[in-house]
Amino acid sequence: MKKYDGGSESEYEDEELPPKKELGYLEFIQKTKESVRTHGRSRSLGVRLSVISRLVEGFRQRAQVFEDDTKLLMKFKSGTVEANLNP
Repeated sequence: MKKYDGGSESEYEDEELPPKKELGYLEFIQKTKESVRTHGRSRSLGVRLSVISRLVEGFRQRAQVFEDDTKLLMKFKSGTVEANLNP
């Protein structure tokens, strides 16, 4: 096992750190996680709602097109639509 010499902690991720350094490192990690949870959650929620609203709008547009196409096909099938339609 390598001895910790005060160098870059990233070299020693799998190694044991001295107790004081380890506690400071763990506190830093915990604070970072809490910050991400607090700030990331509100941003993440806003992004999710934005994506959902765009999906709903797209669904509504497709539903309207489908409904319009259905009405046209029903009219065409019943013979009420003129023969020279341009798609």
